[in-house]
Amino acid sequence: RCALCGFESRIDYIGNRPPWAPSVVFRERAYVLRDPTNAATNHPLCIGASCSVCSRVVCAAPACSLFYTRRLCVACQTRTEIRLELPAELRKG
Repeated sequence: RCALCGFESRIDYIGNRPPWAPSVVFRERAYVLRDPTNAATNHPLCIGASCSVCSRVVCAAPACSLFYTRRLCVACQTRTEIRLELPAELRKG
């Protein structure tokens, strides 16, 4: 469950390498769902992860989190030391 918006979903896998898609490697410990729109392809969809700063579970919606080099919740994105790590076009607040 997203700590910010309350989004809930079933999760098929938590980690970096979904076993049904060996060529896919996420750069974070992601909450992954098999693509519900196309069962034939079985593409993995990252639906969220834990914030790398505060550890809150957040969904991948832009209103809740951002993945640049790591997952950041919107609250942590506004912290001065974090904002300095982000390109200007990704900075919030």
